[in-house]
Amino acid sequence: MMSSTNRPVFRSDRPPVGRIGRTAAALAAFDVFRPVAFHPGRHQEVGRDRIPAARGRLGNALRERRHGSDDDRFSLYQPIREVIAARQDAAATRHWRHRLRAWALLWARSLPRTPPLAAVRAEMPNLLAALASAVDDDAAAEAIELLLALRRCVEEVELPAEGLLHAQAALEACTDPLLKARGHSLLGSMLFTAGQGAAALRHAELGVVCPGLDSNQRARALFSLARVRWRTRRQAAEVEPLLQEADSLAATGADLDLRASLSAQRAFVTIAHHHDQLAGERLHVQALDLWQQAGNQHAINSGRYNLAVCAQNANRHRDAVVQLQPIIASSFDEQDWRRLSQSLNVRGNAYSGLRQWSLAVADYQQCVRIAWKGMASFDLAYGLWNVWQHGKIPMGAGLLIQLAVVVFLFGLISEQIAMSFSAATPRPFSPGDGSSSPEAPPQERR
Repeated sequence: MMSSTNRPVFRSDRPPVGRIGRTAAALAAFDVFRPVAFHPGRHQEVGRDRIPAARGRLGNALRERRHGSDDDRFSLYQPIREVIAARQDAAATRHWRHRLRAWALLWARSLPRTPPLAAVRAEMPNLLAALASAVDDDAAAEAIELLLALRRCVEEVELPAEGLLHAQAALEACTDPLLKARGHSLLGSMLFTAGQGAAALRHAELGVVCPGLDSNQRARALFSLARVRWRTRRQAAEVEPLLQEADSLAATGADLDLRASLSAQRAFVTIAHHHDQLAGERLHVQALDLWQQAGNQHAINSGRYNLAVCAQNANRHRDAVVQLQPIIASSFDEQDWRRLSQSLNVRGNAYSGLRQWSLAVADYQQCVRIAWKGMASFDLAYGLWNVWQHGKIPMGAGLLIQLAVVVFLFGLISEQIAMSFSAATPRPFSPGDGSSSPEAPPQERR
């Protein structure tokens, strides 16, 4: 794109540009991206055009080298955006925003089995821009399609609050009942992770009422409802019939990820409600096998993590430490900060069980640092809880004060966290465990 041999190509499907001129017309494709650096290839995919080599004043206005990256990325300064907006009519603006949404959907659908989380985070502002324009452009269905395509990513990289608002607006505006139902089921899981339990339950319930869902879609909707109900009410009588129906619908299907998620959810209920640790572990092994067949490394780490939690809860602390080590290494390599934070928390619990206090404190502190950096509220809360519960471990008072300030500033008071702090018998918490204490972010996949 930056080569001097790349001459501009202007296609007939470009919207009318009037006096904007050829250079400004090319820049119009840039303007639909958020005011952050983006890869030049994104412009190619949105505009379907080549632009001239950016040199001189134009190059200085566009060219940006992102810190820590060898790739050139472009950005428009705000005055340039304002000029484009002033000279571009509404039809042209809608045209480019439609192109951006088309690119975003294609990009999301082309992600590999193990989505590169760093790439997802880098493109998140542009994905949010695609979601934001959908309702205004009467394209709510395109926003929901994009969210469904991102399902494998939002488990590890949460959609920001802004994106959740765009998603809810798109659902309200969508006129396709089938697509709307699928969107409700997905949003139910996303809202629960964001700490909005009541809204999550409402959306998950709306997801199962559509009569037009096929077997796999209904199974996923039932799973989403079972998952949210379990984590908000913890009533096995409400959840097990949903899981049984979903299992029967998904048993012969090709959606290995869904079948694995159902097995993992059944394992949580089996351990917590029926107090059958062995049966629960067998279900977790079954889930892991299915995730390994599906080939998503993030999901595989999720299954391994669940088994490590089982070992730690059964006081097999040394086994837990051994099982968690490759998960921690893999999560670091994959930049899966949520899984890394959760795994450090559980390993801290295991070290505590082994009375290796200094190692436990180090893991809890690192868990908190990573969760805070990644804005993962549930993971942060559980790391903080365990640090607080282990106050007998020698720690500087200054750190405790800092942690208390973090809790206050981050606004962790939610119904799930309140339940955690009101438990009659405090104990270390592990995300996804089967204890009587509320779980942190679920490890069964969406």
